[in-house]
Amino acid sequence: MGGRVLIAYMVRNLLRRPWSSVMTLVGIGVVVFAVVLMLMLARGLFVRVRETGDPRNVVVISKTGQSIVLSALFDEDVALLLELEGIAKDASGRVLISPELVQLLYAEVPEARQPNGAPITVRGIRPIAMEVHRAVEVVQGRIPLYANEVMVGSLAHVKLGVSEEEMRVGSVIRFEGMEWRVCGVFSARGSLYESELWVRESDLMAAMERGTHSCATVRCSSIAAAEAAILAFERPGALQRTFTAWQEPAYYRMYAEALRWILWLTWGFVVAIGAAGVLIGMNTMYTNVIARRSEIGTLRVLGFGRGTIGVLLVGEAMMLSLGGGLAGMGLGRLLHAVPLAVAQGAFFLCFDRTVALAAFGLATMIGIVGTVVPAFRVLHGGILENLRD
Repeated sequence: MGGRVLIAYMVRNLLRRPWSSVMTLVGIGVVVFAVVLMLMLARGLFVRVRETGDPRNVVVISKTGQSIVLSALFDEDVALLLELEGIAKDASGRVLISPELVQLLYAEVPEARQPNGAPITVRGIRPIAMEVHRAVEVVQGRIPLYANEVMVGSLAHVKLGVSEEEMRVGSVIRFEGMEWRVCGVFSARGSLYESELWVRESDLMAAMERGTHSCATVRCSSIAAAEAAILAFERPGALQRTFTAWQEPAYYRMYAEALRWILWLTWGFVVAIGAAGVLIGMNTMYTNVIARRSEIGTLRVLGFGRGTIGVLLVGEAMMLSLGGGLAGMGLGRLLHAVPLAVAQGAFFLCFDRTVALAAFGLATMIGIVGTVVPAFRVLHGGILENLRD
């Protein structure tokens, strides 16, 4: 039987059972879509973490601090960082060291049309921070220069549950019992910084009645200089006794470990949904194949071999499973770049090659595994037994 004839025969068989074919296709599509959605969530979150950090930057916290939020650095501590070699300088010759106060605070937009508010990372900065964090770019307005001004990340509105328009330049955000006027909006090349609020460090210190920094970010002249700086913090001396340091991407990879449970939970759902999909597919395909025993027996009487009939059955199953898989992937693709908020920030659902390959693999597995077992049973049964059914 030629290839075109085989394909025509398979398509005709599917059209002969439209209700069964549509239900099978929809069922597989729903399973694949559920898996795609969970994978898009995991990919979106971890891609955003991966994009955070510049390998030329070194993040420094206190020796006793376990994270930036729990760290406390005094001015004299920050002064010790001048001992490092390879620190970059700006055009006026200032060393690029950015002391910062970072806190997780509850914030809300009082003028929003609907109830809102959530814990969000607020970073107190000095103007030099813009020279240190080169990925950060002001896209509207300017950096905070006056009292009680705030510059918002491009995804901060998602974290607070309001529209982008409600956090435009000139709007008001309330946290720490004070109102802060939005003076600018910034992007950060898809990093976690885009979920933050940036204010003047002196204002945040006053609002929190705090006199210490959370961390200092040091910009080095090169990646090699940053790697050498990390070694300097490991040698015995004042730096080793006072600080813990990482290259910025390494710090956020460590930060991502706290999110590892999301990845494992996602994979747990993927495995569970995938297994359920395979079982459902097997049951549906099994029922379809068993119901066609007389037809299969007739084909064998007409001289068609087991191999040819097996190809027909698997081919029909693959048409259904891949059709359902493409439908599920198509629905998932429509949700690409939809923003979501979690405790650690905001991110976009991400439909990429990894998600597409996983979905394609699941659809293929459902089609093959669901057909091979019943087809083997029917094709190795007696011809007369099949015809009697």
